Amino acid sequence: MTTESLLWLLILLSALLYDVAFFFPEYLGFFVLPSLGLIFWVLCCANRTGKQYFYYGLAWGMLVFSAHFIWLLALLLDKVQSGKCFAVFAYAFGIVYFSLTSALWFWSVGLIFKKVCRLYLYKNYLSKTIILQKFLIFLVTCYGYFYLLENYALCFLGRIEGYPFLNPLIPLINFKLFTKALILAGILFGRGVDSYDSGVISQNHSSLNGAERAKPGCVEFIYLKPDSCLSNDRSSDQNFVSYEYQIYRKLCDLKLWNRRDENKQFIIFSPESSFPFPLNTHPDVVELWSNVLPDNAHLFIGTQYRLNGKICQAVCWLNMRRIKNFYVKRHCVPFVEKIPRFYKKLKTIQDVFLSRVFPEGVSQFSRVKKFKQQNYFEFNCSTSRDLHASHVLHNEITFIPQICSEMFFVSKYKTFSDIAMANSVDGQDRQQAVQPHSPYIIFFVNDSWFVGYFKEIMQDGARLKALLSGIPLIYVGHDGLKIFK
Repeated sequence: MTTESLLWLLILLSALLYDVAFFFPEYLGFFVLPSLGLIFWVLCCANRTGKQYFYYGLAWGMLVFSAHFIWLLALLLDKVQSGKCFAVFAYAFGIVYFSLTSALWFWSVGLIFKKVCRLYLYKNYLSKTIILQKFLIFLVTCYGYFYLLENYALCFLGRIEGYPFLNPLIPLINFKLFTKALILAGILFGRGVDSYDSGVISQNHSSLNGAERAKPGCVEFIYLKPDSCLSNDRSSDQNFVSYEYQIYRKLCDLKLWNRRDENKQFIIFSPESSFPFPLNTHPDVVELWSNVLPDNAHLFIGTQYRLNGKICQAVCWLNMRRIKNFYVKRHCVPFVEKIPRFYKKLKTIQDVFLSRVFPEGVSQFSRVKKFKQQNYFEFNCSTSRDLHASHVLHNEITFIPQICSEMFFVSKYKTFSDIAMANSVDGQDRQQAVQPHSPYIIFFVNDSWFVGYFKEIMQDGARLKALLSGIPLIYVGHDGLKIFK
C-alpha cells in the first residue's frame, strides 16, 4: 500500500469514527477522540501541498456531513412534505457547504504545520519538539473550527448563528470520566456540580422511580405525554377539540383530586406543541383542564401565546384556574417557524413552508423583540403545613424555561448560572434554610419531528449546556421526561 493510499484510508476511518460516535453515543461516543487523533496524524505526518490538504478535508466533510444530515432529509420529506427535488437539493447543499468548511480547516492547519517545520533547521519534521508544537496548534485550531461552526456557520441564512450539533464534546457527555475531567480541567467558568446523574419518567403518571432523588421532598414531578396520533392540521375546529380533550382525558387519568389533601405539590410537565393553539385566547380550555386539577397541582405546558396580535411559541404555567405566568420563545427556527427576510421573496420557499406549517391566519411565528419578560419562574414548594413552621425560611425552586431551538442557538451556559446566582438566597438565609433555593433548567422540545439518532444529539447537547452551567436539567420531550442532575 502506498503512502497516499494509507492517508486516504486514515481519512476514511476518521470520518467513520466521528459518525459512529454521534450515531451510538451511549456506547461509542468516545470514538470522537481517535477520530480527531487520526486527523492530527494525517496532517502532521503528510508533507503535502495545500491543495492536497484541502481535498483531504473535503473528503472528510463529505463523509461526516452526508451521514449527519440524514435528519434534515427525513424532516423535509416526512414533516414538511417539501417534495423530493427540493429535499434532495437542500440536503446536498448542506453537505457541500459544511464540507467546504472542513476543507478550509484542513488546508489552514496543513499550511501552518508546514511553516512550523520551516522555522527549524531540522530536516526531520517528526522530531519531538515539532510534533509537540504541532499538537498544541492542532488543539487551538480544532477548538477554533468547532467554535466558528457552532456560532457562525449559518450566517448565509441572514442570521448570525451557527450549527451547534456537531460539537465533539456532545457524544462524550455520556461518560462520567469525561464529565469529571471537564470539571477538574477548569473549563467551567461558573459554579460546578459535584455529581451528574439522571432519572427518567417515561409514562404519563406520577410514578417517579429514578427521578425521585432529583427533586425536593415536597414536590412530585409528573410527565404528561401528548397524543402523537393527532393530525398536524391545526386549522380545523375538530382538531382543536381533539387536542383540548385528549389533554383533559390524560389529566383525569392522573386522579390528582384523590391526593389533594396530601402534603405535596404536583408539577406536571408537557412538552413543546402539546397544545398548538394560543392558550390565552381560550379561557374555556383553561377552565376545563382546571376542573380536574386541585390547587396544589401546577401544569407547565408547551403551547402558543397571542401577544400584540402576533403568535409566539410559549410555555404557560396553569394553577388555580388561571394562567399564572407564561414564557415566550426568543428564537424562531429558520424556515420552519420564521422565513428569513431575504428568502421570503423566493416563491419556492413560500410554497414549501408558508402554506403548510403555520396556524390559520398566521404566516409565521414571532419572537416579539420588544417584549420584556421574566426569564424564569419562581415556584414556592412550601406546603400548608410548612407555612406554619417557623423554622422554614426559604423553600423555592427557580425554573429557567427554554423552548427547543433557543436552548441551542440563543442561550449561553453562563446565562443559566447568572440567573441561578441572581435568585439564590443570601449567605445568612442559606445557613438557616431547611431546603434552600433550587434552580432547574426546564427544556421543552418537540423532538417528535426528528429521527432517533438526532433526538439523542439534541438531548446530549442540552445536557452539555446544563453541565457547563452547573444547573440541573429537566428534559421534557415527546417520548418522556428526563432529569439530569
